Amino acid sequence: MTKSPSQHLRGVIKDLWFVLAPPTVVLVLHILRQLIWPLWIELDMLAHLLGGLTIAWAAGNFYLVLRRRRALSALPRAFYVYYLLSAVALIGVLWEIQEWIVFHTIVTLPPGITDVWTDTISDLTLDLFGGLIWFLIDSRRGKKS
Repeated sequence: MTKSPSQHLRGVIKDLWFVLAPPTVVLVLHILRQLIWPLWIELDMLAHLLGGLTIAWAAGNFYLVLRRRRALSALPRAFYVYYLLSAVALIGVLWEIQEWIVFHTIVTLPPGITDVWTDTISDLTLDLFGGLIWFLIDSRRGKKS
């Protein structure tokens, strides 16, 4: 049975929302973090941990959409975790590059950050740890083949 164009469009919109909902949570979290930063500087650590978790969640959802649409075959467990952590690392590195550009061209460094490289390494580590937490949650739910 062939889907009508409106059914197909509804399916695409549903899939897009399924994939983009987690990063939307991250965006809202980072906007709130910027507003609260002077009051609670450690919020950056929580933001990176939850950011890594939600980016892995979005990458996992993207994988599920591709599987459901038969555009991708099942990945072995080791490749799946590598895929999730690679997606988190890519977004984390891009975020840190953006942060470096902003802090060195538009604004001064936030209070409390004196060693930029240590902050960057801890941010990326927390991103990856958040991604690993999502992999463990995802594995326990039995969502991944």
